[in-house]
Amino acid sequence: MSISTNVRSMAPMLVVALLVLAFCASVPGGDDKATGTQDAPRVKVADLAWMQGRWVGESDGDRLEEVWSAPSGDCMMGMFRWIKGGKVWMYELLTIVEDADGITFRFKHFDRKLVGWEEKDESLTFRLVSRGDREAVFRFVGDKPWDYIYRSTNSDSLEVVFQQEKDGKKATETIRFKRAAAGGS
Repeated sequence: MSISTNVRSMAPMLVVALLVLAFCASVPGGDDKATGTQDAPRVKVADLAWMQGRWVGESDGDRLEEVWSAPSGDCMMGMFRWIKGGKVWMYELLTIVEDADGITFRFKHFDRKLVGWEEKDESLTFRLVSRGDREAVFRFVGDKPWDYIYRSTNSDSLEVVFQQEKDGKKATETIRFKRAAAGGS
């Protein structure tokens, strides 16, 4: 494989990374209209550095991958992809940003052709409501009770727990990831 072929194959990922960096740089502090609660003590994005890295897991035989950058400035950026039957089913673009009110986690879904699921000026928005040594609990800013919990019991594992209330009952789904090499398949 030639260098130019290798660079061309990396071009889509580089475009996404540059877009996320531009987004992180353009988010104004203190201008968030979200009304979520922020019970956590003053936390810096750097306190979530344990999330950085490339993580792989499975769900019902499907391959899942989540990648988080190292904290830089006031943000971390990430991506998630879900592979079903050997083909990408969906992507998520993820950001964690430090603002005047604390830490905000946002993401957007895209199909395999990068057609967004949410409206173009909307994202799913969560506020950090508690944090432990290797755990961060984000609560949905909106009308439905929904938590995203990131936790790691050691440097090679990451769990993402989704908790929602449905019909008066708490529904929980957990995805377990293992750390993977940065360039692996």
